[in-house]
Amino acid sequence: VTDYEIKAYLDGEFICSYTKPKSYGPIYSSSVYDEETGEVIVKVVNTLGSDVPVDINITGADITDSNAKTFVMAGDTSLENSLENPTAIVPYASEITNVSNNFTYNAPANSFTVMRLAAESAAALPNYTHKAYISGYTDYTFRPDKTISRAEAATIIANIDGMDPSKEYKPSGFADVLEGWFIPYINYCTEKGYINGYERNTFMPRYTITRAEFATILARYLNLEQVKDVSYSDMTSSHWAAGYVGALAQKKIVSGYEDGTIRPDATLTRAEAITMLNNALLRTDKPANLENPFTDVTPDHWAYSQILEAAVNH
Repeated sequence: VTDYEIKAYLDGEFICSYTKPKSYGPIYSSSVYDEETGEVIVKVVNTLGSDVPVDINITGADITDSNAKTFVMAGDTSLENSLENPTAIVPYASEITNVSNNFTYNAPANSFTVMRLAAESAAALPNYTHKAYISGYTDYTFRPDKTISRAEAATIIANIDGMDPSKEYKPSGFADVLEGWFIPYINYCTEKGYINGYERNTFMPRYTITRAEFATILARYLNLEQVKDVSYSDMTSSHWAAGYVGALAQKKIVSGYEDGTIRPDATLTRAEAITMLNNALLRTDKPANLENPFTDVTPDHWAYSQILEAAVNH
């Protein structure tokens, strides 16, 4: 990027270039229709240091809902995310309530906003019986062996449970959940009684979650009574999570490994998490004709069908 020109290369080979008009800005916007969800996605960038009312005019689709989800990144331009302060600028979800084909959006100072507007054509989309509750990454990977953080686990459970993103929930009270994208999800799961923290009133949202911890959250979400009759070589009835693991095992939601262990203190992977969730949600039909959108998941992966069941609408 030099001045107003952008040149793109792939593996050292020139692909294309773009020269930005010098008169462009200070408000940038773009829109696109999402065929999968039946939504008009509008993106607005405000480069000014003050809020700006932006007139949004939608043509080519009829907006059907006056409420819309928005995701915003905004803040002082002097702030910078770093290893020491990774949440200086983070996206947050909100809702606007004045949506129509022509409405005004108040773009915050120094902000990037994404709005998802329900459109008339959404009614013509398939009425999916099983909607995806987890997604892959922008590089078309799913990363099945990637571990899940405690905050991510809370987010998944909150979304499955139908959390209303526009509603404010009682603060969790955890000393380390005072800022960050995960606050509403942890607040929700705390209010519901699905999650607990650690000593000294902490939750450790960025720590990887263990198999026993996730089993506990899932059992509480399902409102299962504890069953301490466990038959794993590395877990006895005296283990703090034995009752929850036993309850899930009784319902065939979890199972051990071939060596007879359950490995309660091992970190949980994305593939393991969605397998447990599919079993819990009785999403076990897993149609064989689903298109695989992921480049790192092949049919010979042990959780192939589980991943498609969880991540592909059908």
